[in-house]
Amino acid sequence: MNIKIKRVGIIHYRPGKPDCMGIVNGTAVHDICGNCVGGTSTTIPCTIDCAGVANGTAYRDDCGNCVGGTTMQKPCNQDCAGVKNGVAYRDTCGNCVSGTTGKTPCVKDCQGVLGGTAYMDGCGICVGGTTGKSPCPMNEPCAGGYTAASGFQFVNSSIYCNGVNVSYTFGLKLPTQQQTILGQTTQVSTMTSGQLYQVATVSACCRPASAQYAFSTDPSGIQWVFVINTNGVVYCYYFSSDGAFPAGDVKYFSGSYSLK
Repeated sequence: MNIKIKRVGIIHYRPGKPDCMGIVNGTAVHDICGNCVGGTSTTIPCTIDCAGVANGTAYRDDCGNCVGGTTMQKPCNQDCAGVKNGVAYRDTCGNCVSGTTGKTPCVKDCQGVLGGTAYMDGCGICVGGTTGKSPCPMNEPCAGGYTAASGFQFVNSSIYCNGVNVSYTFGLKLPTQQQTILGQTTQVSTMTSGQLYQVATVSACCRPASAQYAFSTDPSGIQWVFVINTNGVVYCYYFSSDGAFPAGDVKYFSGSYSLK
């Protein structure tokens, strides 16, 4: 009897190579820092910063320079105008100013408003902007002018400004009272010779840069002195032996000065 023998091949099983996590045929690998990452690993791969340091903190700034980390270099910055290492900045009004902008920082106007448009007119009054006031006309009575002190009156008086100088005319109506001496009734001054009297106050818009003086002498020999100080206080005094004035007499003083 013939016997046929059929050869059967033997299959040899070779298991796959485990990855760094020990997983056969896994995809985890060692990164450049030697950490097992990827695959079933939850470790995040390390990176190399611009200075070549693994997991370093150096980076490229706005100017393209490698700064921070181990570089010991400070980053350049763009200013609000977009200029690298520029000096433009945001002012208190939020505007980008200085540097290449050609703009100046906002400031408070005379009304105290940041970036406001109110300004001092030729009479020294804060106008425009949020004030609701219009500028005073040049060479016309300065708004406010003056205020007579208690007990004193002024007639035909005015103060004019041209933005630089002030011209004034004061007509001081002399305070008198009737007095009968030896049967003769006269008007006698209620002012005392040689005593300084505050007769008015000039408004802030008309105050002089330096104290102003005006002098005159009456035909009767009474000498008058008229003073406006830098605070706008107007004084008047006279020198007389008897202090007698004609009834309703008005004493005029005029002059000009530079605005404060």
